[in-house]
Amino acid sequence: AACGGGNGTGEMPPSGIPPVILPVATTSAYPENAPLSVQMPPPGKGPLLVTISKGQALTMTVTATGDEPMGYVWRFNGNRIEDAPDRAQYTIRNMQPDTHSGVYYVSVYNRVGATGSAVVNVTVKEP
Repeated sequence: AACGGGNGTGEMPPSGIPPVILPVATTSAYPENAPLSVQMPPPGKGPLLVTISKGQALTMTVTATGDEPMGYVWRFNGNRIEDAPDRAQYTIRNMQPDTHSGVYYVSVYNRVGATGSAVVNVTVKEP
């Protein structure tokens, strides 16, 4: 008799809580030339539009819940950011229009599953 469930290999899928990205209220008023901090929006809640001045720092943070440990993959214009840390916060210092303007998002994963944030569309402007 066939066994219900499983993943086609005869093994049961992992049990637990997959990651869920949580919304967090943030302010949009920042002093001129101050570092900018952005909370990544949960799926279906974006895009978030951010304008930052050339030379400023941008910190992006995601808040997620689920079974630990969780991993994080930061992306820019669809490509993995190779030097981004595997953690819930990513900072870019000295933002430049030609290299840092574009779409950012983060994927959060654990042994149970994965989810991605909504996108943040960043425009870096000349001061």
